Amino acid sequence: MKINNNKSIEEILKKYCYVFWDYDDTLSPTVISKGIAYAEIFKGYPKELKDFILKHHKKYPGVSREIKLPLYHKESLKYKGKYMNIKLEDLKIEFSLECIRILSNTPIFNKIDLFIRNNSKANYIITNMPQKEIDIVLELKSIKQFFKEVKGDSIYKSNTL
Repeated sequence: MKINNNKSIEEILKKYCYVFWDYDDTLSPTVISKGIAYAEIFKGYPKELKDFILKHHKKYPGVSREIKLPLYHKESLKYKGKYMNIKLEDLKIEFSLECIRILSNTPIFNKIDLFIRNNSKANYIITNMPQKEIDIVLELKSIKQFFKEVKGDSIYKSNTL
């Protein structure tokens, strides 16, 4: 769909009954913050590892943590002997907690927030975030009720549709 920047969200979406949203950088500007979170969970590791993580995340922002974290964990093993090695499951827990903090503190884009609160469309969220995590964030933001369905854990979103 080609978007004309002079049109409002309502004008662009008026012919649709169903609106499918992702979360990161669609509803809220969170992709950069999540990249930093990936790097920060490797506390005490060298800058080279953190640079690798940030570069990879910037190149592949929509790829699931279920794919990224094992890759980043494997990369961290190159520093074995010099640094504390962290378990993959611990990384997943720490990243999830950091994501909940980031997402709950980062506002929804203003025009999107107004739209979802004031339209009669059937709004859906499809995200690769874990279901529990997206549910917590939407509850903290008091917007869950504006979505007909929220589908987390959608690593391959096209399969979910």
